[in-house]
Amino acid sequence: MDISEYQNLNICAVRFKSSGEVLTAHQFGFWLRVNSVDSEKPTLEKIALAGADPVYENPPPSVSSTQRAEWDGAIQIDDKWYRNWKIIEDGEKKANDLAIYLKSIRQKRNELLQTTDWTTGNDSPLTQQQKEAWASYRQQLRDITKQPIDNIVWPTPPVGGAG
Repeated sequence: MDISEYQNLNICAVRFKSSGEVLTAHQFGFWLRVNSVDSEKPTLEKIALAGADPVYENPPPSVSSTQRAEWDGAIQIDDKWYRNWKIIEDGEKKANDLAIYLKSIRQKRNELLQTTDWTTGNDSPLTQQQKEAWASYRQQLRDITKQPIDNIVWPTPPVGGAG
């Protein structure tokens, strides 16, 4: 079967009238061979002999970065059949985006902790009260991952004693 015949007619599939089953143009080519339909006939005539209707291409809908359009059979518009699309939330994309976001949160947290390491040393010039304030701040940084990810509130470093 020469798929270009179908492409030239903007046909991506066929839909059998009796069952509603939709076959891609490639699948239909195999069906034609199995059912011994004359392959020399014009494309639309072969489809009619099979008791089917052509399914015409229909461009996919616009989707967001976390969605994808997936072929979902055929839909009848007026008296013609067209490729039907459904929009799928792409869980893999969402998970990947979330992982990247969480990694950036942890990275920022780790950088902030690193810049305050000096406050924990025995040779730190801080008073005991300042050390406790910095220890509290550092604990708030470590607990940042316990906050709702859509509303991260970064703690404010203590006033005074900044290195």
